[in-house]
Amino acid sequence: MIESVRDGVYVRTSHMQQLQSVMVIDDGGVYLFDPCYFDDEIREIRSFVAPYQHGRELNLILTHSDFDHIAGVPYFAPEYGVWGASTWDTDNEQRAAAKIELFDSQYYVNRPWHGVLNRIQFARHFADGESYQDVHFVHAKGHTNDGLVTIKNHVAVVGDYLSALEFPFIYTSYYDYCATLKGLRGVFVQHQVNLVIPQHGPYAEGSAEVERRFAIAEDYLAALETTVREGLQQGRAVDDVANVSAQVLTFDGQPLAKGITSFHKSNVRILWRELSPQHT
Repeated sequence: MIESVRDGVYVRTSHMQQLQSVMVIDDGGVYLFDPCYFDDEIREIRSFVAPYQHGRELNLILTHSDFDHIAGVPYFAPEYGVWGASTWDTDNEQRAAAKIELFDSQYYVNRPWHGVLNRIQFARHFADGESYQDVHFVHAKGHTNDGLVTIKNHVAVVGDYLSALEFPFIYTSYYDYCATLKGLRGVFVQHQVNLVIPQHGPYAEGSAEVERRFAIAEDYLAALETTVREGLQQGRAVDDVANVSAQVLTFDGQPLAKGITSFHKSNVRILWRELSPQHT
């Protein structure tokens, strides 16, 4: 079901990982963000936006190149111009396309194509801090290297950051992730952002909830760094630190969900590598 969040802003929550497909519609254009994941869900989005398409600029914005965020591209391109960050990771895109094929074959997901997703053809790539008409773009690194945060009319669509469901998943760099959060704080103030829509879980509306999202992410990251530094100082094995901390660290006051503790363990290993040169 598609939910109206505010005038011209809509979300459709997938049954998979509470993925949020976002639709922003105004007199000038239709902006789709990460339309996903299952065939019927994407077709519902297509039907919803169809009446608004005539006479408007049509754009599909990808927050990053992970598999769950790009599966909807063939349903809209080339009618919709595809936008992404200038740092778009084509290698990760290829891995993501293979993962879509694997996931769909395992769970019998029907698509209007067979085999591996074709390489995405982009209409535009945006640099960090670039604007287009009334849309502003900010690069977001740490989760992946090609994250793109989009701000329009005090609404920020942020990809896999500031989720109330997921603690920070770090695929590239702990320090890049921390820098991304710090940078977003300033940008949100500058653009008076009062609605933040992550791509997993509920949106954050109002300054208090937006601040809480920053706080729970930063609390987890601080605890992660403390844990890894202590493990290094004590000469412990990285796997021991990863396994034990997965049982004791929390996110938003709750134990880490069992189904995603592997991502925490990966976070430990990534930060361990980033800190290890200081201890050799």
